[in-house]
Amino acid sequence: MLVSRPFAAGFSVICGGYILMSCSLQYWFYAGQQGTVAEWKVQPDKKGGAGSAAYSLWLPLISRLPATHDASGCIIDCAQSKVRAKDHWLLSSINLVMASSFAGSVAHLCVRERTRMVFSLKDAGGMVGLLGWTGAAFAIHNIAEYYWHRLMHHRFFYARAHKLHHFYKSPEPFDDLYMHPVEAVGYYLILYSPPFTVPIHALGFALYMTVMGLCGVLDHAGVRMRVPGLYNTEDHDLHHSKFEVNYAFPHPLMDILHGTFSGTCMGISFPYPPRKTWFSLRGPVSGGQETGR
Repeated sequence: MLVSRPFAAGFSVICGGYILMSCSLQYWFYAGQQGTVAEWKVQPDKKGGAGSAAYSLWLPLISRLPATHDASGCIIDCAQSKVRAKDHWLLSSINLVMASSFAGSVAHLCVRERTRMVFSLKDAGGMVGLLGWTGAAFAIHNIAEYYWHRLMHHRFFYARAHKLHHFYKSPEPFDDLYMHPVEAVGYYLILYSPPFTVPIHALGFALYMTVMGLCGVLDHAGVRMRVPGLYNTEDHDLHHSKFEVNYAFPHPLMDILHGTFSGTCMGISFPYPPRKTWFSLRGPVSGGQETGR
């Protein structure tokens, strides 16, 4: 076989799961609830995707939503004012294939016992170990992802890579994968690192990947959803419109510690612009507003 079964399984779960979830959000909200945009959309004044294009199916490297182009060459999805970057579908397809390939490779290595992943409760250290190492995986990801994201907002990296992702000031389904491939590789290395860094149980890793996958798509869906005290889609949506706040994912703790959080957590409101803390980082980061979609 050209590829192993674990690779094919990992690749298919990530690729198929992403398309299924994004299409489901697109159809349920942007197609099925166009008349109640103000009730569910984070930025209801920007409802570009809620038109005939919302009924279209996107497959990586094969199709794209029906579109026309504006004077600058950007793609405008039919029936509404949703403007997409002219290279959106190419970069999104490349990044989805990369993410799925990472998943397939990790699945292959785990099954071949070339990682620290364990498959029995005993090897995991019992239920305490299973829960503990799963929690550690979430913590490692939250910390590493925060600093990687902050690095992407340094002027040098923002201008050369991360600015692509911020083309969308009000992200909607399928906008999350529009980023520079080099930046994407960094995120995928962090995302798939737990089996190589901690003795995480297979079930714990499955839970971790499910949560991260769901939150990653929901963060860029433009739809109001939250788990009180833990997660709120409005946090990252604000990051796309304000730039210098809410870098953390999926929990805002790192933002709160570094004085970069704006929003509400555990009933406590954090104003915009946020206040500095003892853990606030120094140094140049991207700032100011840009003209965008």
